[in-house]
Parts: sequence; structure tokens; C-alpha cells
Amino acid sequence: MVARRGLAVAATVTALMAGAASPAGAASPASAVDGPPTIVVDGVGTPLAGGTPQLGVPYGSRGVIRDTDDETIGNTYRTCVLELVGASYDRTLCTVTFRFDDGGQITSQTLFEVPHDGVEPKAFDGVITGGTGTYEGLTGSLHYEPVADARSKYTVTRT
Repeated sequence: MVARRGLAVAATVTALMAGAASPAGAASPASAVDGPPTIVVDGVGTPLAGGTPQLGVPYGSRGVIRDTDDETIGNTYRTCVLELVGASYDRTLCTVTFRFDDGGQITSQTLFEVPHDGVEPKAFDGVITGGTGTYEGLTGSLHYEPVADARSKYTVTRT
């Protein structure tokens, strides 16, 4: 269960990046690329290979990207590795690609702590490693904030 949450968290973080795009044809530098400020991702996702992640073994999953009105606007695809098993949190490294319904994609990398059952999730940050289509030239980072009373959901904003 912990591993599935970790995958979903990664998806959530990546989905947030999708909101930071510039209008087509804009000639601004990458640091000035704008877009929707916030998205919501489901931290649970659907493991592609099933099972529970094992320490040091790569695994993949996918999830849904939603806007703040709870409308589906794309999917996330994650490749993760469980790096450390802890007493309350497990540390996981994930590369996440957000594929939006408009065809644009954003990729990010995140090292975060996945809470065990009964432990509160923590906020975390990830780095945007690139974008395509609408998100070409996107840079910066993403901030993931746990959604209150929704254990496996995160609000993601570009920072």
C-alpha cells in the first residue's frame, strides 16, 4: 500500500507542472512561461505491473490529472524506485511525465517521503526537467501540498 501511494504522489506532482504553459507562439524566455497555477493529482494511481514495490527495484504507475474543478485534464506516468524504507516514511525517487489532453507533456523528477498507514503526508517539491508542445521551455519546480481529508491527493503548483 505504501508503494502505491508513492506512485500516486509522483503523479500528482507531475500533473501540477502542466498548468505552467505559455500561449502558442509566445516569444518569452523559458523562465517567463506561464500557465494554470494549480492542479490536483491522485496519490494512489494504478500500478502498471502490480504488486508492492521492492527496495531498489524500478516500478511504474499511472494516475489522473485534474484541475481544481475536479475535471480530468490528462494522465500521469511514473517510473519510481523505492530508495529507503523508514519507520514512518519510505523515501522514493520518481520521474513523472504529465500528458495533458491538449497533447502537451511535462516531465519532473522528485525525491519524496511516502507516509506509512496512519502517518500524515508531508509537502514536498520536485524539479521540472522539460516540456513539449504547449509546455515547451517550461522550467522551475513544483510544490506538492497534501489535500486535507483526502489522504492520497495532492495540490500541485509551479514555483
